[in-house]
Amino acid sequence: MRLGEITFNSQDKIKNAKLDLRYLLNQNYRKKVALNFVANHYLLNKNCRNYLARSVFSDSVSQSRKSKLVNLEDIKDSILFLDGYNVIITVESILNNDKIVLADDGIIRDTQAVFGKYKFREITISALTLIFDFISIHRPKNIEFYLDKQVSFSGKLAHEIETMLKNYDLNGRTILSNNVDYHLVQECSKSICIIGTSDGVIVDNVEKIVDIPHLILKKLKN
Repeated sequence: MRLGEITFNSQDKIKNAKLDLRYLLNQNYRKKVALNFVANHYLLNKNCRNYLARSVFSDSVSQSRKSKLVNLEDIKDSILFLDGYNVIITVESILNNDKIVLADDGIIRDTQAVFGKYKFREITISALTLIFDFISIHRPKNIEFYLDKQVSFSGKLAHEIETMLKNYDLNGRTILSNNVDYHLVQECSKSICIIGTSDGVIVDNVEKIVDIPHLILKKLKN
């Protein structure tokens, strides 16, 4: 394989970098090694590296993840677990018109990487309202929002979510966790559930996922 030539067109550069990274992943190179090689070859900045990391996957990983995606209608009478910050931050990015990428695995992700710097803002309420509007249409049996305990404002966010659960007359609770990924996978292994997340580690270890931000984006475009 010959790596794509660097061009003066940044879009061409990213396009070629994606092709090269996908090729290497399909040859079973580890993601970190392949990403560093391609990013260094194309002299990509931090934002471009983050874009590739969140959007490009091997064909086998993409196919596996796509097979796990369910529609919003499927959450009716289900047990729904939500990767709280993951879903909320992506919906906030949609409302802010920030960069959103539809990844190879059929899941949309934000490219801002703001998780560690997250702040509770007015737009957070708007994002939560959109999320609850969508969820309430098909009324799951129970909803559990998992929030990272170490992130600032988690207590305030948990209180807001608890209030909305009552206002929308939905059964559920918020859980502050030191390891959201681990707890979501463990809890879902104990029962038949659907998880709302774009986190690849979680997606690869559960059977059903719902991409709520993607469904919201489609609705807003219509």
